[in-house]
Formats: sequence, structure tokens, C-alpha cells
Amino acid sequence: MRSTEGGSHACPHPHGGPAPPADRGDGPPDRAARVSAPAPVGRSRPTRGEAAQLAAIPSGAPAAVVRDRSMSQILAFAYAGLTALPMLMHLGVAAGAPLGRLTVGGRFPGRLSSAWRALALVQAALLATMAGAVLARAGIGAAPLAPLFWPALALTLLSLAANAASPSRPERLLWTPVLFLMAAAALGVGLS
Repeated sequence: MRSTEGGSHACPHPHGGPAPPADRGDGPPDRAARVSAPAPVGRSRPTRGEAAQLAAIPSGAPAAVVRDRSMSQILAFAYAGLTALPMLMHLGVAAGAPLGRLTVGGRFPGRLSSAWRALALVQAALLATMAGAVLARAGIGAAPLAPLFWPALALTLLSLAANAASPSRPERLLWTPVLFLMAAAALGVGLS
């Protein structure tokens, strides 16, 4: 230890650099100091995205929580992105697009009747709510939707089973892989 001109002692930092500033309690604590994971070599500050992520971490959370939360959020965004595909198809069906082969078991090869088109709007709204519930479970978006996560997962799994058993080959080939990925993403969010 060395004395400085002011008479205080400066403790060397364990990595050879200057010691980090002490928390004087006059402002919010430094969230970056709470994470025990070391910064990458050559970088002393977190990137803008990392700083936003660190700001969302509760006080005293271990580094494993940081990894789990980011993985959960990635999976939630994947679910929401994949959900946009059938939502867009249902909106197209509701608008009168001749996509009947890709829905309701391929019963109607062209344009659906007005009753089925109205039902397609309901399905699009349901899919949007399901995506919102998965995002809320991961800590993103509208928190009141979080209790709907498990019903959303159940509907995703039921839709996967229904589309896998569809008599319409185009419907099976298109939606079964999409719903499989949606179900995997939702399960990842639910288990993290």
C-alpha cells in the first residue's frame, strides 16, 4: 500500500488496475457491479444492450439469472416471431385471400365463407394474446397477460397435434414445423 498526498491509502485492484470507485450511498448502486461475470478482455464498459439488460436484473441476482433471463427472452421473441406467421395467414384469410388449403383441414380449397373468415379474425386475435402471454412470462410486455402463459402453451401443443393430423397435406407441411418450434420456444420460456 502506498500513501497519497492526502494521507489516504490506495488499495491496489486485484487485477493490477485502479480500484473501482466505492459506493458512497448517494445514488443508485452500480448494477454492473452486481454481476459476478467478468467483462470480456479489452472492454471495460457494457454495451448499450448489456446495460439495458443489467438494468432489468433485480438487486443481488446471481450471474446465472442473467443468462436464464436473456435465454427466456430470446425464446419468447422467437415464439412471438413464429406466431406472426399464422397470424398473418389468418388475417389474409379474413381479408378474402384464397388460402383455404392451409387452414381448417383444407376443407375449403379457395376463399373461405364469411363465417369462417370472421373466425379467422378471432384466431388471429387469440394468437396475438398467446404471443403476449409468452412475452409477459419472460418479463417483456404486458404483465397482466402472464397468467395466460400455461393456457397459451396448452393451445400451442393442441394446435401442433391438430395440424400434424390435418388431412390437408399443405397445412401439415407448413404449420407442423412452425408449431413445433413455437411449442419448443414456449416450453423453454416456461422451464427457465
